[in-house]
Amino acid sequence: MKNNRENCFTQVNYRRFRQMLTYISLGDTGDHGTDTFIFDQAGKVRAVMQAASIDRKGRCHPSRYYINNAPLIIEDAVAA
Repeated sequence: MKNNRENCFTQVNYRRFRQMLTYISLGDTGDHGTDTFIFDQAGKVRAVMQAASIDRKGRCHPSRYYINNAPLIIEDAVAA
């Protein structure tokens, strides 16, 4: 991922991840390996979830959640 102002992701806990999802108008989802990308209606990646996994040495890695730090435009607030 590019490291610019529009694509700056921060790792968060599951609760924060779910809270953020309630504030965006969900668009499509896509996956790449163990990563799931969640897009808004404008087609921008708003969140990424990395599935739990086990590496080649048998070590477990928990699920990880990331949210995009770009400002959210909440449609109800804009319409008011």
